[in-house]
Amino acid sequence: MRKRKLYVTGALVLILMGVLGLVAGLIILERNKNDDEDKITGMDDFPSMDVIIDASQVDIEAVKIHNKQDDCWIVYDQSVFDISGRLSEFTSFREADCGSKIEGELSESQLETLAPYSIAGFEDQKDE
Repeated sequence: MRKRKLYVTGALVLILMGVLGLVAGLIILERNKNDDEDKITGMDDFPSMDVIIDASQVDIEAVKIHNKQDDCWIVYDQSVFDISGRLSEFTSFREADCGSKIEGELSESQLETLAPYSIAGFEDQKDE
């Protein structure tokens, strides 16, 4: 009789553990589902594919999105530069320059400082 109670108790414990495991699994699946939905809805922040000419060319619409000090792209001389978080290193640029084409000439030292941050070529679509 005692063995039978142990078997029943063991079986109940196993069933309870299985139910708890199932509930935990469902909770994890639901959280992952919500995370995936957030990732999908967050896609609105990215430029549409028509603003990217190819992997090495970007147009002004893609650059305009990066218009803040901590997310700053600029265009100079047919190149795109990512100076995000480094704006203070470039005394000739202001936050207002982020997301735009730089007009005017840069000095040799300014160009040398800027060169490592080149990320793509720039295609000016009005030239086409």
